Amino acid sequence: MSDADAGQATPAVLPPGYEATRSTPVFTEATVPAGLLRSHRTAPGTWGLIRVLEGRLLYRVLDPLSERVLDPAGAPGLVGPGVPHEVAPLGPVRFLVEFYRRAGAAADVAALAPSQTAEESRPSLDPSFAATPG
Repeated sequence: MSDADAGQATPAVLPPGYEATRSTPVFTEATVPAGLLRSHRTAPGTWGLIRVLEGRLLYRVLDPLSERVLDPAGAPGLVGPGVPHEVAPLGPVRFLVEFYRRAGAAADVAALAPSQTAEESRPSLDPSFAATPG
C-alpha cells in the first residue's frame, strides 16, 4: 500500500503483517471526544479503522483533503500512520476505532523501555492522544 492510499478517505485495506492492538469504547454523537472532532493523527506506525455501528459519520482526511460518509453497510474508514484527519457525527451515531501495529511492534517498544509493559507502551485514548495536533 502506498502512502497516497493511507492519505485518502476512500475505502482501502490494512497493509499485510499488522495486528489489532486495541479498540476504543463505542462513542456516540454525545460522547465522542472533542479531540476526534478536530485535526489529529495516529501515532507513528499505528493504523486505525473507524467502524460505524449505527448511523453516519463524516470522515475527513485533511492532507490531501478528501472525505467520505461512513455507515454500517460500507467499508470502515482507514486511517494511516500520522495522517491528519477528523470526524463529525451526522446525527445519531455509534462508532469505535480499532488500532493496528505491525506484528511484534509492541514487543519492540517494550524492549526499548524496560520499565514499561507492552500494554503501557501502547497509545491510549486520553485527551492528549486523541487530540494530537494535525
